[in-house]
Amino acid sequence: MEYGKSFYDHFMHPLEMNGLAEAREKLIPQAKGKVLEIGPGSGVNLRYYVFDQIEALSLFDQRIQPTIQSFVFPEALPLALTTGTVELLPYEDDSFDTVIACLVFCSVPDAQKGLMEIQRVLKPGGSYLFIEHILSDGPILAPAMNMITPLWKQIAKGCHLNRRTDQRIEELDLTVLETHYFMRRSFVWGIANK
Repeated sequence: MEYGKSFYDHFMHPLEMNGLAEAREKLIPQAKGKVLEIGPGSGVNLRYYVFDQIEALSLFDQRIQPTIQSFVFPEALPLALTTGTVELLPYEDDSFDTVIACLVFCSVPDAQKGLMEIQRVLKPGGSYLFIEHILSDGPILAPAMNMITPLWKQIAKGCHLNRRTDQRIEELDLTVLETHYFMRRSFVWGIANK
C-alpha cells in the first residue's frame, strides 16, 4: 500500500474515481473561517482545503488516525484534534463558519441527533458542506441496497446503505442551497446554510 493511505482509502478508490473525488474538489474549497470537519477519517479531504481562507480548523472523529497526525498543516493554522461522537459535539452554539461531514451519517447511531448538533454549532450564515451515500431511487438498485444493508452493517461498522440523509438534512432548520446526485443517485453532495 502507498504510504499515508489506509485500507479504507484503497477500498474507496473506485468510488473516488467515479465521482467522489470530483465532489470533494467542488465542495471542500468552499470551507472558510472557523472550520469543523466531522469524521475526517484518513484525511482525504485535507488536500482540497484552501488554507488561506481558513482561520482555524477543528477535526473531530471517534479516533484520530495516524494519517491525519502526519499531514503537514500550515504552521500558523490553529488546529484542534478532538475525539467523541457527533451526537454530542463538545462545542458551544454558533461556533463555526463551516461544518463539513463526508460519508459520516451512514453509520451514526442517532443520525438526526448528530445533524441537529451540526445545526447547533453552525454560526448564523454559516455553511454545512456534505457528501453522503444514500438509498438510490433506482428500481433495481434501491431494493438491492435494502436487502444488503443488514449484512453490510455487520461488515462495515454500522454503515447503512439505505439511509436518506439528504431528506434528513432538508428537515433541519437550514436552507439547502444546492444538492447534486451522482453514481445512480446513490450519492449526494451539497451545501446548506444556517
